[in-house]
Amino acid sequence: MIGSIPKSSRVLEIDAEDGKNVFYLPQGTDYTAVMSPGDDPSKEKEKMRVNEQLILECIGKANVEGLGLSGRVRTRSQEIPAKSVDCVITTGSLVRSAAPVELVQEGYRLLRPGGLLVFVEPDSREDIVEIVAKVFPERIQGGVLAGEKNKAAEREEKSMKKEKRRRKKKKDSVQQMSYQSVSSTTSTAESDLVDVERKQIEDSAGGETVESESSETKERPGIIFERERNWLDPYVAGIAVRP
Repeated sequence: MIGSIPKSSRVLEIDAEDGKNVFYLPQGTDYTAVMSPGDDPSKEKEKMRVNEQLILECIGKANVEGLGLSGRVRTRSQEIPAKSVDCVITTGSLVRSAAPVELVQEGYRLLRPGGLLVFVEPDSREDIVEIVAKVFPERIQGGVLAGEKNKAAEREEKSMKKEKRRRKKKKDSVQQMSYQSVSSTTSTAESDLVDVERKQIEDSAGGETVESESSETKERPGIIFERERNWLDPYVAGIAVRP
């Protein structure tokens, strides 16, 4: 399932322990490990220190093998912005957690639209998929496929960046002409600025008008999973898509 993650994705692992999962990540992954405290408060600091060292060592070894990862370790996922990662992975976290639904909810918060929750859990409890389904829809509609970026969200982000640049250019232009008293000069400069921005937008679009994409109404699975019921190491593995 981890092999389904696209290259150069922003990946966050919840309740990371020893860092061994980094060896299964695709090339160019931007990896964040979120460690969870232990059950014994007196040993929590030492546990976190050891786990951080193990994770960073694994990242270093993975890069020696040519994976080209960038990585960091965090102690709290709450300090990470919402909708900021492409993929959240859990390997045994839901089984270990006393509040697995809250863990899945946090993964949902962190994922961008179209992002993936990849879970590989021991099959010691039969309700893992049901826990995921309490947060992620079992069926989704619209144009977002598993792992795809939401086109509307991308357009909105680009629009906000363009608007920010426009305001900065306008502010700089007004400051440069603040010592000139002729109002027509300011008006002409603002008009020129609009023309420049219009040309930049046309150039970036290849001279063509950008039309909004029609949203699809086709229904797709929101959660897919498989169970391996071998007697030695049974597990359930799956992917859930954030709509």
